Formats: sequence, structure tokens, C-alpha cells
Amino acid sequence: MTSDDDDRLIERIRASLAEHAAQIEPRSTNWADYVEHAALEKDRPPNRRPSRALVSLAVAATLVIGLLALRRAGQHQARVVIGPAETSTAVSSSTSSAARFTAPVPTATAPVPPATVPPRPAPPTFRPHSVTFVSGTHGWVLGTAPCASASPCPAMAETLDGGDHWQLAAAPGDLPADLSSTGVRFADDHIGWVYGDGLWETRNGGTTWVSVTLPTMVAGDHVASLETGAGRVYALVTSPGDQASAAQGSAPVRVLRSAPGSDVWSVVLQAPGHASGGLVMQRGVVRLLVDDGDTAAVHTVVDDGAFTSAPSPCQNPVTLAAAGATEVTVVCSLGAAAGSSQKTIMVSHDSGASYQRRTDAPLDGSVMQASMADAHTIVIAASSGAAFLHVSADGGSTWQTTSLAPGGGSWFDLGFTTTTRGIAVLDTVEQAELLRSVDAGRSWQAVPFAY
Repeated sequence: MTSDDDDRLIERIRASLAEHAAQIEPRSTNWADYVEHAALEKDRPPNRRPSRALVSLAVAATLVIGLLALRRAGQHQARVVIGPAETSTAVSSSTSSAARFTAPVPTATAPVPPATVPPRPAPPTFRPHSVTFVSGTHGWVLGTAPCASASPCPAMAETLDGGDHWQLAAAPGDLPADLSSTGVRFADDHIGWVYGDGLWETRNGGTTWVSVTLPTMVAGDHVASLETGAGRVYALVTSPGDQASAAQGSAPVRVLRSAPGSDVWSVVLQAPGHASGGLVMQRGVVRLLVDDGDTAAVHTVVDDGAFTSAPSPCQNPVTLAAAGATEVTVVCSLGAAAGSSQKTIMVSHDSGASYQRRTDAPLDGSVMQASMADAHTIVIAASSGAAFLHVSADGGSTWQTTSLAPGGGSWFDLGFTTTTRGIAVLDTVEQAELLRSVDAGRSWQAVPFAY
């Protein structure tokens, strides 16, 4: 039979199929009809004999399929898809379908993980000087560690688990050997600063550092304090005397403000006198005690507003602490000098609008640092013949004193990362220790530097 005869036969079969299809009653597309018919016919005996029309359709369809298969039997090329790429592959018509489906499928090569740099543990002889935490677990300590030179070199240590383990991190390369007036602060996991006789900034977690030039700074100026929070960073710049600052048309005490990651700094406060303590920042509120010898004032700025000034609650303020936006504690000296052993505590619950005198704290010697874990917990660090921590859990009514080091020492960065976790650095002649509290300052333990 020729190809033309095949075509004519297929056309006759198609016409016959169309004629039989026209004789079959179409089914209803209405769902309600099906439901109704099912209800009416559920008891009717089933008719197992198919209609003649359906039998004819089945026979005709079988003939068409058979003819089409015979016409295509001579084809010996097929298109096989393997994996994501489509490839034209020659296969025999006698190849089984099972063989085609079991053809090997290429798989993507598993990615090779990047090489990891093993951590460099901080040496046990690491000597801390300043500490900063951006959470209860992630923090950095600036200090010194043994190096190739005769004297220890500036170094940085980083922890990711709240101080249980430490590893060395990069520090600015041009820091002075004496870090006693140098500090570190981080705004988040990436942006941080080292401050002192200059200012250095990192934006990659301390991997690299660059020097920052602040406006109005001249030779002899010092970045005495730096605090960050609520999307802002504030730097306290002090001058050694009126002569140097007058030459620049600025006061000895200046506060500059910027945003983490910004290169622009602006002066937001200039005041005569000297700063009593450093900047204190809580929930976007920044406070600073300034004493010009005749009067003392508490300067406060909220968010991006200008600094406001209010009289100090005492004539000889030593330092202040804050908790939240409204709770303020000012440590005052009752003697003529700030180092007098007679101290009193002034507490405010309305952002410094009014103060109440609390029970005089049993403060020995010089008060160096103060901090608040919450509205009721006050911790004061002092030194006189020994290093002391004075803790009050009731807003200054009663006090508990802990002696930590005979011979005294210097306190740095006393503060709280949470309402219960406190940190501080105690530097004595023999050693320097990072202290940690997990019970809101009631007890303190030295943190070993090991990985």
C-alpha cells in the first residue's frame, strides 16, 4: 500500500469517527445534574453492556493508532533529555524505554567550602585596658600582648560567647605603647573606634583601621571619651588649657557628633572648664558633667537636639551614671576636693529636673567610675589603698562593699551590657584584669584570656 492509499484510508476513518461521535448524547457539565442522576439511579441494576457507538469509536481509534505507528517505524533518531541540558542523541528504535530512563544523569559538583583561618588565641598574658560589647555575647578588649619588641605591643582580643573564649583581632598599627588613656567602642558587629590621642575607625569588624581627623582638633588635644548608640556616635575632645583651644576659637571641652559609617563630624557642644568623668549614653540620651571651678552643670542632649544645661545637684560632682532616659545618679564629694573620702549620692527619677539625696555611701578614697544596671542598682568603683566596688540594689539606701585588689588601682569602662551582666577593667601595678558580673554587680570574677 502506498503512502497516498494510507492517507485516503485515514481520512475515511476520521469521517466515520466524526459520524459516530455525533450520535453520542453529550454529558451534562452541571454538577447538580450528576448528583441528581446518581440519587435516582443508585438502586438501578448496572448495565454492563457498552453501547454500539462506543464500540465503534474504540475500533476506529485502534486502527488510526496502528497506521500511525507503522508509518513512523522507519524513523531511527530520537531526542533524549539528560539533566538540565537538552542533547540530541542517536538511539536505536529497538532500545527499550527502561534503558532510556536509566541513562546516567550528570550531577553538579558539590561546592568546596572556603578555607578557614584558624583562630589565634589571646595569650594568657594579655593585659586589658578598655572593653566594649555590642550584645551580651559579642565584645572586644583593647590591651597589650607580648610581641617581638622588648615591651608589649598594642593588641585587640575578640569574644563571641560573652568572654568565655577569646581570640586575637587586629588593632590600629600606630597606637602609642601606653594605652592608659586609650579606649575602644563598637556600634555594632562591624563599625568601631579606638580613641585617645587620636581617633581610629573600622568598618569591617576590626580587620582594618583608618585614622580619622576630627574638626577643631589641634596638637595636644585628646579624645577623652566616646560613646555610641541609637544610630549616633559622640566624641568628647579636651584641650590641655585655654591657650591652645582659644587659638582655634573653641572651648577646652567639646563634644562632636556623627553617625556610624559617616565621615562627617560636627561640633554640638563647647563649654569652658573640665569634664568630670566621661560621656554617659543611655537609650539615645547623652549626659556630661562639666565643672569650670565656680559652677558645675549637667549637659544633656536627647536624640539630635541641641545640648541643654542644668545646674549640678552638688558643688563638687565627681561622676554620674544613668539608666534609661530618666534615671540619673550623681556622685558628689562633700569635701573641697573630689578625692575626699566623704561622698554623697544624688538620685533623680525625672531626667535631672530634681534630685534627692540618698544615704552617704561608704566610699573610700577616689571615686573613678559609676554605672547603673537599672533604676535601683548602682555600682561605684573607687580606689584608696585597695580597689573597691560599692553596690546598692535599692537606689542608694544601703550599700555592699567588695575589696578586689590590695594596693589600689585604676578603674576603666565600668558598665552593663544587660541588666544583669556587668564588665569593668581593673589595672593595678602587678596586673590588669577584666572583671565580669552576671548578677547585676553583686559579685565579680576575673575573666581569663584563653581560647
